[in-house]
Amino acid sequence: CKNWCVYSLINPNEIAWFWDPSRDCWTGNNTCHKIEKEKQFAIELKSKLCESPCAQPRKIEEISVELFTKKCENYSEDFNPQFHQATICDTSPVQTNQELQFALANFAFSACKNWCVYSLERPFDLAWIWVPNKKCWTESKWCLSLEVEIKYAIKLQQALCIPPTANVINSRKIQRPTPTVEDTGLWGDQKTQQDAIEMYKLFGGILLTSIVLLIIMQFLFPPESEELMREKELQEKKKQ
Repeated sequence: CKNWCVYSLINPNEIAWFWDPSRDCWTGNNTCHKIEKEKQFAIELKSKLCESPCAQPRKIEEISVELFTKKCENYSEDFNPQFHQATICDTSPVQTNQELQFALANFAFSACKNWCVYSLERPFDLAWIWVPNKKCWTESKWCLSLEVEIKYAIKLQQALCIPPTANVINSRKIQRPTPTVEDTGLWGDQKTQQDAIEMYKLFGGILLTSIVLLIIMQFLFPPESEELMREKELQEKKKQ
């Protein structure tokens, strides 16, 4: 337990990770391969384990309306969310677009009524939510707060024959970020993003109007000073 290297049980000769205490995560590290004793331990451990068969993932070229009829009952071109629309709303790198397409092709969502889809390469860090008015997908921090959905994506990732990588492996616990206007406005049957923004503008206008009225009232009816109040008290005492 004092060793800081962990080796892949799929390819221990080439893939290993080293614990980075400054970031609380594991990072791919070539130094671990120089520790021959530890590497041999991983190789022997691999030979003793029973390898479970994995399923071959679908290719992104298979995405179609017909594909999702196998997963979702009564699925059609008008179904929401439209899983066959494998398009990201904003400009994104080609790799990120391929991640979304790969996730959709392999049903990286637990139920057809769910509007969140998770990356099968980094389900802890990347998820998308369906934008019905634009018919596309956008990255969502809110989806990353759904622990049950993330666990489903992880199990799916483990069941598929996805080649391991030596990229940074995040070990942090599932975070629960505060939903943004974009997220809350797009989820389920709630208001759309534009409706949510308009609502915030309305409340902002009411607040601003209240502040202006308060300033005007203070100007027209200024509070009495302490000296004036004392003079009134003296006058009342004299009358008594």
